[in-house]
Amino acid sequence: MKNSVYVLYHTRVDSFGCDNDKCLGVFSSLEEVEKAKQYALKQKGFKDYPDGFSAVEYEINKQEWLEGFGD
Repeated sequence: MKNSVYVLYHTRVDSFGCDNDKCLGVFSSLEEVEKAKQYALKQKGFKDYPDGFSAVEYEINKQEWLEGFGD
């Protein structure tokens, strides 16, 4: 059994200069990520920002954020 998944994101800078991030899904393989990316590239908005895609691999049952946060 595979112990990781891939999360596909799309990021663009909006008209206010802020990052606009979208999570497009969680996938079992890079091949599935590529299928989802190719689909999104045909959709309004995404096709105008083709360089905004990224995929991150996450290990299942592994905590990623180990410290607190604050000011």
